Amino acid sequence: MSQLFAKVRLATGVTRDLGDDENEPAARAEIFPDEWGFFLFRYTAYEKFAGDSWHETLAEAKAQALAELSILPDDWSAQRL
Repeated sequence: MSQLFAKVRLATGVTRDLGDDENEPAARAEIFPDEWGFFLFRYTAYEKFAGDSWHETLAEAKAQALAELSILPDDWSAQRL
C-alpha cells in the first residue's frame, strides 16, 4: 500500500495538536504505511508539521482522521495534494 493524502475539512478539537492556532489552520493529513501499521501525519496550511499518531490498521487511522479532522473515508487519495 502507498501513502494516502487528504485535505482537512474541519479540525474538531478532539486533540490539541492541530488547528489550535488560528494563524496556522489545519490543512492536510497523510497516512503512511510501515511494516507494523499506519502513521497519521497532520500538517498546517503553512506546511508545518502538527503531529502524528500510530495505528495498527488503516481503518483505525482513517477513523482517527474522521474524528479529529472530519476527513471522510472517500476523501483519501493516492495523489499528493
